[in-house]
Amino acid sequence: MDRRTFLNRSIAAAAVTPFIGAAYASGDVFNLIDFVVLNDAVSIEARNQYEAVLEPVAARYGARVVHSYDLQAHLAGPMPEAVRINVWQFADPKALANVSADPDYAALVPTRDRVHNMEALRLYMAQPIRDAGPIEEGVILVDLVSMADGAGDAERDAYEAKMAPLAAKQGFEVHSAFRILEKIGGKGPRSPLRLNLWKGQDPEGMARLSADPEYQALASERDAITDFSRLALFMAKPRET
Repeated sequence: MDRRTFLNRSIAAAAVTPFIGAAYASGDVFNLIDFVVLNDAVSIEARNQYEAVLEPVAARYGARVVHSYDLQAHLAGPMPEAVRINVWQFADPKALANVSADPDYAALVPTRDRVHNMEALRLYMAQPIRDAGPIEEGVILVDLVSMADGAGDAERDAYEAKMAPLAAKQGFEVHSAFRILEKIGGKGPRSPLRLNLWKGQDPEGMARLSADPEYQALASERDAITDFSRLALFMAKPRET
């Protein structure tokens, strides 16, 4: 095993990793965003079986999955291999290290490494901007927002304030949003701004939005503040177990 593979496996636990960042204070609610990538010829059922064992271990330390969606279509960005996104919630930054140190988790490591592509998965630490709970029906758009150099929250907020009413006309809204604090594993975009989870009524709503002249008029503003080489977009559905 080369050094790069060793480091990736050391920090990327496919769902829970032993990471405590200086930005996380006790009492803060924070999240681990896990873009799941499986090894070749491994089925999503194998991931489901892994999660079924992992989740009770994580629950001992106050960790739980608050969003879990199967990725149906990769629309844009550098993560075409991802098959699922899980958003974990933790009430204590020590929970990550505690889960990692649990003997039952250690026993899962061979299964973890057999099921997952430990080099291609993507893991981000985040905190909620707003979290309205799991999306249980309808269309889901997973939107990992990456900004152009010099653009940040203010520019994205101004753009979303103009775009959101247009999206709402077509049945789409930002259901939950998470501010990315840092990337901690994998090959995904290094410094995205936020994760938006959009809820829609039907998949044709995106096409209708794209054809809306008012939306098209925002294209120059969108293009000026967005790094299209690093964003990631997926159509998704609630996880099937």
